Amino acid sequence: MPDGPIDAPPSCAASDAGPPAGCGGGPLGTDPPGDDPPGEGPPGEGPPGEDPPGEDPPDEEPPDDDPSPNEACDDCLANVCPQIIERCDDTAGCDAIVACARASGCDQDACYCGEVNAFLCTTTGQANGPCRDIMLAAPGAHAPNLVEPNAGPASVAASDVGTCRVQSDECRAVCEN
Repeated sequence: MPDGPIDAPPSCAASDAGPPAGCGGGPLGTDPPGDDPPGEGPPGEGPPGEDPPGEDPPDEEPPDDDPSPNEACDDCLANVCPQIIERCDDTAGCDAIVACARASGCDQDACYCGEVNAFLCTTTGQANGPCRDIMLAAPGAHAPNLVEPNAGPASVAASDVGTCRVQSDECRAVCEN
């Protein structure tokens, strides 16, 4: 880029009426936007304040004041069992397990064991629950066994959230809707 000023083309010499069209005060001798005479704007644009022909104005979504079912459930659980929810929030992997349980509709041991009974689930490794893989992916996870019949800290914290939901009549009604 040259160091000195950019010379305007000879046809852009200023007169008492100002610079000719196309030689205005914009960058590199262009007219600033909006200085086009009426009817000479960029192609496809109509008069200022009107939408270009053939385009509808964007639809705006009205704000939704009703919380989603998950938000209402979360709010209820936070009010009824605040320590349990705080522990889940502080335990890596718990929120993912709770989200899986909600999405799949499973409860407690069925989230890990699926159709397999608890004894076979903890002794044979035949678990087929919808959240099994998510539980085993959480930090500190392990397959349940007879000594530790849980899948680790995140699954214990998530199970406590499920127990709160089931034991609270108020939250059960809100969370099942």
